[in-house]
Amino acid sequence: MTKRWFGAVFIVLGLSSNAFSMQYTLETITYPDAVWTGVSSINNKGHVAGTYSDGTTTHGYIYDGNSFTTVDFPGAVQTSIRGINDSGKVVGWYNFNGQGFGYNRTYGFLYDNVAYYSVAFTDEQYGIPDETSIYGINNKDVAVGGYWAGGEFGFTYDKGVVIADKFYGYGVDINDNGDILVHTVEPGMVSWVIGNDDFYNDFINLENVPEIVANGMNNLGQVVGELYGYEASVNFIYDGEFKQLDLPGIASDINDSGQIVGNAQFAYIATPSESTAVPEPSSIMLLGLAIGGIFTAHRFSRGNTGSQLA
Repeated sequence: MTKRWFGAVFIVLGLSSNAFSMQYTLETITYPDAVWTGVSSINNKGHVAGTYSDGTTTHGYIYDGNSFTTVDFPGAVQTSIRGINDSGKVVGWYNFNGQGFGYNRTYGFLYDNVAYYSVAFTDEQYGIPDETSIYGINNKDVAVGGYWAGGEFGFTYDKGVVIADKFYGYGVDINDNGDILVHTVEPGMVSWVIGNDDFYNDFINLENVPEIVANGMNNLGQVVGELYGYEASVNFIYDGEFKQLDLPGIASDINDSGQIVGNAQFAYIATPSESTAVPEPSSIMLLGLAIGGIFTAHRFSRGNTGSQLA
């Protein structure tokens, strides 16, 4: 009978863990008359930036919640925007032959709503890299990007100064603290954060999945992206621990308000609408449930005494 009593207590106490889930309201983003629309980044004003196709080529755009603004690098055949900061400055890549990123020579650029600045540099061994893009820009106008030159290399861009080979991997985002989010695709999809105080977090052993693709980071250090290794990939938010996001497609970026942009069969902004949690029962409630469980177990034991002795 004693074993039954303790069994009842442990079952009751096992119910005390918190279950947390965030609810979101989705807003679809569709560039007028576009064949498809993708979103890459969101700033703290809720303005987003991305890429759309008119059926012939791709263009960058900025959406402020009311209207769209097309962004095309002068003379380029294709333009794609990857990041936006609070002042509306955007970064991305462009090319001249229209074959798409990864299939021809692309160049990184920054657009400050007045002028365009191209980022291309000569590698001593490989010449101008075939693939160059700027992926993220913070509110201090420091940008990060990556290029391919026999391997994946990252660079920073600050007031016209490019520092190449700053780190291995593509720099995909940078926050106002100077923390840089980095991602590689070879030999496997791995992501990590390089802090401005030399803090280094490669997410290794933090989640039991083979591949982690981090796409965006805010000033709070929260990171969003995808985890691969389950039966299907899942979105995550990381704020010291991994939490699964119940959002469609791929989560691309997050701002300081917790708004997330992503891409599924449609581009969207996900705005937190309600934080729901299963509250942890009070100690008195737990004690009452435990006593109730013990009482039930005790009655069950007494009611079966005859059969147990038979």
